[in-house]
Amino acid sequence: MKFLLTLGGTKYIVDEKKLEAFYSLLEGSEEFVSKWNRGENAGEDHFYTYHVFLPEVSINLKTHDVEMLPDKLYAVSKLAGKPQ
Repeated sequence: MKFLLTLGGTKYIVDEKKLEAFYSLLEGSEEFVSKWNRGENAGEDHFYTYHVFLPEVSINLKTHDVEMLPDKLYAVSKLAGKPQ
């Protein structure tokens, strides 16, 4: 079985072994977030704060998406090749 792994808007086809390796790579990873702060006044005291922490969920599903790719769809898509 193959899977579609979407990262940054690009879809990659991976098999089960590569998908497991992807999850293994992210396991225990810290999350980096920049947060915009407007400050007390609506004026000049706005700034970014930066945060590093362990996510509440082991894998952050906001950054990627995984869906099963049926074998027939994979075969037909492979025959079609790169779009022109």
